[in-house]
Amino acid sequence: MTTLGLIGSGPWSDRYVDAARNVGVEIGDRVRGRDAEACQKMLLVVQAGGLDGVIVATEPDHQAAMGLACRRHNVPLLVEKPFGVTRFIAELALAQSWSAAAPFFVNYVHLWAREFLWLRRYVDLARAGD
Repeated sequence: MTTLGLIGSGPWSDRYVDAARNVGVEIGDRVRGRDAEACQKMLLVVQAGGLDGVIVATEPDHQAAMGLACRRHNVPLLVEKPFGVTRFIAELALAQSWSAAAPFFVNYVHLWAREFLWLRRYVDLARAGD
């Protein structure tokens, strides 16, 4: 069974718990909170090992530290949008994601919406015609 860590509190993290339950994924460690203290607690869990991935549903200014820690430990990561609060943090995480084996994903839900996929395909076709 896949075991995930989850950091966060509030409606989004509760949705992740429900979604995990619906697909047979276990939330092995859940740290409630969205601040620096919660991130420190989850960092200890990540360092201990045993997780197949981590979901970060915290305030944007704490996501980067958690994300970079997961990258260092090669733990797959899903971060709730928006990732970070500065362009520098986002670019740093992107640069590190290319060099790590584990996936790093920012959950922009609309990217999977049928209408957005149609629009993206339409734009791609229009560009191909240029």
